[in-house]
Amino acid sequence: MNPLRKLGMLALVATVVVAFVGVSSASAFTKFTFNKVGAAMEETTIKTPILTVTGSETKCTSTTYTGSTEGLETTSQKLTPKWEGCTAFGLPATFTNINCRFNFTIGTPAGNTIHMERIDATKPCELTKVSKNLFGECHVEITEQTINGVSYENDPAKAGAIIVKINASGISAHVTKSTGVCPLTVGTHTNLTWTGELTFTASGASISVS
Repeated sequence: MNPLRKLGMLALVATVVVAFVGVSSASAFTKFTFNKVGAAMEETTIKTPILTVTGSETKCTSTTYTGSTEGLETTSQKLTPKWEGCTAFGLPATFTNINCRFNFTIGTPAGNTIHMERIDATKPCELTKVSKNLFGECHVEITEQTINGVSYENDPAKAGAIIVKINASGISAHVTKSTGVCPLTVGTHTNLTWTGELTFTASGASISVS
């Protein structure tokens, strides 16, 4: 083989290998790592969570996720959400969590996901949002399902913490009541989106992704 051609092929192979390695190393992390089991999880909101249904937004100023670290190395972490200080469509909104927790997963065959699942397996899981004032009322129910569009990274500004970014779409919601100025129609909607950004830490312990 012509030496120049051989050098060219070697350079091409090297470029492909470097590109492949780069993609692999930049791909999603595969596990959560904790240095203590049973440490209380804590959350700080970086970007206000926004839920949007058919162009209508719900924002919450306060979010809380409760739970404890479940293993030193794991692909899932279960936390119970609580959203407060919410407004929807310009109306005050209240979220009620009925038997739901969020199971944050990483590096599973399905990818990074949040599974809305039952705390008590014998009872249904439901997040209910009620928005109302004198001029109208909306009732929206979000039931157990798998939510995609989640990414994790180690917090560059805080050792022992991780950042969770949510940019989810295609979430299913059920509007059970719509009166007055409520902009939603009664029925099932599958176009709900959820955006937000959180920092997770563990009390007296560290958490990372790798």
